[in-house]
Amino acid sequence: MCEQDVCDAACTDVQQHILQIFHLQKRLKEVNGRYRWAGLGNLLGDFGEFIAIRHYGLKKAGSGSRDYDATWRDQTVQIKVARHSKRGKHPAKAAG
Repeated sequence: MCEQDVCDAACTDVQQHILQIFHLQKRLKEVNGRYRWAGLGNLLGDFGEFIAIRHYGLKKAGSGSRDYDATWRDQTVQIKVARHSKRGKHPAKAAG
């Protein structure tokens, strides 16, 4: 997840809540596998943007901005997130 120099207390708190959500989704699948128990909108993407914007000192784009997530100086920035774990199933790492 976050490198030591990237995470502050707010980042660590957000990260822990997201990990809990993934854990609960897994448990729901174990309880009743007939449903996907996935989604929650763009949770992973939002987390990646949160990390990247804080780490790189970007300015978050306004709501409804098309084709970009943040700005840096006079340039637009599109942030992408990749899922990665030892099993290849869980939390995000901002791709940069």
